[in-house]
Amino acid sequence: MSYLTIENLNLELGGKMILTDLNLSIEKGQLISLLGPSGCGKSTLLRGISGLNSIKSGKVMIDGQDITKLAPKKREVGMVFQSYALFPNLTVADNVAFGLAMKRVKKDAVNKKVAQILELVGLEDKAKSYPSELSGGQQQRVALARSIVVEPKVLLLDEPLSALDAQIRRQLRLELCRLQRKLGITMIFVTHDQEEAMTISDRIFVMHKGKIAQEGTPSEVYFHPQNEFVAGFIGNYNKLNKMQVEQLFGSLDKDGSTYVLRPEAIDFTPQAHAVSVVGQIIERHILGNVVRCTVQTQHGTLWVDRINQGQAELDESKDVTLFIRQEDVVTLHQ
Repeated sequence: MSYLTIENLNLELGGKMILTDLNLSIEKGQLISLLGPSGCGKSTLLRGISGLNSIKSGKVMIDGQDITKLAPKKREVGMVFQSYALFPNLTVADNVAFGLAMKRVKKDAVNKKVAQILELVGLEDKAKSYPSELSGGQQQRVALARSIVVEPKVLLLDEPLSALDAQIRRQLRLELCRLQRKLGITMIFVTHDQEEAMTISDRIFVMHKGKIAQEGTPSEVYFHPQNEFVAGFIGNYNKLNKMQVEQLFGSLDKDGSTYVLRPEAIDFTPQAHAVSVVGQIIERHILGNVVRCTVQTQHGTLWVDRINQGQAELDESKDVTLFIRQEDVVTLHQ
């Protein structure tokens, strides 16, 4: 039996149905991501689990207990928001201790637990500081510590890193993974950043229009999208129609409505079992460690990604030969 189960959940806000017949299950100790564009229902789902949004119908179960109708404070669910929501007049230690104080935990026990969790998040030397004296990354660690210290059954994180700059964000998400593995806590992480979801998740649930469009491990979701939305949202797949695929390979192993091909699966050097396609580079963009070339061919325009090694042969207007394997083409269905 799954640790957290959502069954046929429907949730309405302002007379509009946001989540429709949504089903989801998570094993204990997993870190899963809800990934999708703005407005798809990710944050609404978190708030439904936590009790901050009322559920119209359906069921939420945690560790065998039906919590659907419980008040938020009785659900044993922690939540970390995009805004850190720290108390500016309290020290770091007092912010972290707040939830324990509300539970009337004895002071000695509170002090011990707060010291332990601050050491765990690397803020033991900031215990007497105030939020205004901390960086954004440090404030987020305090918010995380405050949620973890009360030992929730499930920790919900609603785009907690989105306000941070890119370098700090990358560092904190790795620290979050380390912390989650060490504590074995079940976490649900909301993000619209596919790289972030791929980096931290045991499993990814891709959401679209209030439903789960696909779930799976990061590799499953990336390499085997099940529909056009997921293929368009994860990575930058080349989209091909049936005629284009037949022109390339002559025949089809699987018949579908649409076919997609990852840019990094196309090569500029000969590959076994690959067909060759002549084209011309019409655009070239450096995306950090990756060079993305837009290549015009007789079969249409294709994106091709290569590791950035300063290759002169990838300059614009260059004639190139591409090598494509049929096994790299993914068949989609509506």
